[in-house]
Amino acid sequence: MWWAEQVPAFVPVCFVVDCTIAGESLPKCRRSYFSKVEAVMAAVRDMYEGVDVKNMTPAEQKRHRETQLNQHPDVLFRINRQDRLHVLLFRPTGDSWWIDIIKENYGGIFAQWTFQHADNQPIRHAMNLSGNRDELQRFCDEFPNNLEAFRAHVQETEDLRATIEDLREKIEDDNAAIQDLEERIRELDLENRRLRQQHLNHERPCFPQ
Repeated sequence: MWWAEQVPAFVPVCFVVDCTIAGESLPKCRRSYFSKVEAVMAAVRDMYEGVDVKNMTPAEQKRHRETQLNQHPDVLFRINRQDRLHVLLFRPTGDSWWIDIIKENYGGIFAQWTFQHADNQPIRHAMNLSGNRDELQRFCDEFPNNLEAFRAHVQETEDLRATIEDLREKIEDDNAAIQDLEERIRELDLENRRLRQQHLNHERPCFPQ
């Protein structure tokens, strides 16, 4: 008997009562668990992790931020000041969805939006979030769940568009089939009229001259 380690509420837990019965080995289950944790951690990062920000000029810091935002859309970046959360930066792939989420659920956060982007990148907003630190931290904590909900929304939208496209193609095919049938009906009507005329000509009596 083995139970999964206790993890934060937003991380899916792999519960296995009997690894043999479940058909999944213990190492594989643990790999699955850690891969989920890594995915959550990757969704929220420190903007200057691994770089010496103190020795960077303001221009270098700005270039670094812009590079990170362009290379990692839908990743939330934290910027600390004096070891405390200061602002959050984010370049979402679905602007309006995130705007609605922030307005509805995070009243203590102020959002500023810009259109800064690299020349070879799609034009997207860059989100700058500031305000109450507790609210900013809550946004960080809930970001993986919100990101999952956003991706589900995107997938649902794509599925609906695909369904609509399939229906349009089916309608076009049905319309083409209807046109073919209507054309065949017209041909049969002409053939029936021709046959009736032949029949009438055949039955018409002949009078001697």
